[in-house]
Amino acid sequence: MLSHEVEYCVLDEFPSRDEGIRFLTGCSGSQLKKAGFPKKWLEQKNRKGETWRLPLDLVNHGKIVPEYDGPLSHIICESENFLAIHKPPYIHSHPQRYTDSNTALNALYALGRGELLDINSAHYDRSLLFRLDFETSGVLIFAKSEKAYQSVREDFNSKAKEKFYLAIVNGKFDKAGEHTHYLKASGVGGERQKVFETGSDQMAHLSVELITYSEKDNLSLLKVGLKTGLRHQIRAQLAHLGFPLLGDELYGGEKSERLYLHAYQYTLTAMNETFSVRDSQADLFDRFFDLHSTFKVL
Repeated sequence: MLSHEVEYCVLDEFPSRDEGIRFLTGCSGSQLKKAGFPKKWLEQKNRKGETWRLPLDLVNHGKIVPEYDGPLSHIICESENFLAIHKPPYIHSHPQRYTDSNTALNALYALGRGELLDINSAHYDRSLLFRLDFETSGVLIFAKSEKAYQSVREDFNSKAKEKFYLAIVNGKFDKAGEHTHYLKASGVGGERQKVFETGSDQMAHLSVELITYSEKDNLSLLKVGLKTGLRHQIRAQLAHLGFPLLGDELYGGEKSERLYLHAYQYTLTAMNETFSVRDSQADLFDRFFDLHSTFKVL
């Protein structure tokens, strides 16, 4: 079990504990504030030899713990410049703090590809080229060099030629075609997107195709082409169309074992190559549909 604190015996004096902790850990004032120390305690001068118990997230801020406690992941394919893995549902794409270990970046350690965490090392998303929601499964792609990372990230929308998702919704879907809406974050921490037909907020554009309908379960399997890439975009837009994702209770979907959204195919054109990858492991989707036959025609 990873301890969430580390003990320091301070051998030097500092004008304030605030200044001393920043000097010893290299943390910023905002990071120190988030740690929750009492203001009066931080303002006091320390005594030589006194002991401080500091949060490990503060001491190791910016680093990624070499542990992974999520479900099994695997490498789908790789090229000279890029590597793609399967992200299971219910893991984060990247950590927000050192002690987070249930993320796709931690999975790189388990897959023996920890060297990719040295790329873009000043940021917690490291070499990751895009993110998937915590609840979403599917393709994630990493750059294998700083040059490849910058090549894609400097203009992701033009380099990402294809972004296709599989989704399951209740009812017989009858809104096939292209849809443009405007999204605005709402709720605590912007946890939910509000959708508007017109406006000046973030424009969200996607296309939707009905692959098949199960009369037995009254469920539709959809292929969604993502034109933009906003947080919760597919979830919010499909709900606005009257077809929330199965398992997406946040947007009015029916409760289920998982949220049925899967990043099926991504194609990048960069570094003089076209990197196209499909992830056929859509966990639990085959409870309702014959994905083996579906993948043959997609």
